[in-house]
Amino acid sequence: MPHAKAYITYPYSFREKGPIGNTHKLIRQYIPKDTDFSTLSDVYIIHVQTKLNKCSRKLLDFDTPK
Repeated sequence: MPHAKAYITYPYSFREKGPIGNTHKLIRQYIPKDTDFSTLSDVYIIHVQTKLNKCSRKLLDFDTPK
């Protein structure tokens, strides 16, 4: 069975977490920082999730995560 690579990064060091930082930036287009998630409907969250999963990514050779 092949082993998965594990990466240890430091908190708040986004340069070590490129794809995560990019995903956060995409989410912030729809949900601003300091937003209370209890005020967002499930329908809106699913809408944002669907929209982001249909977006092509350079990291995936311009394919979609979906």
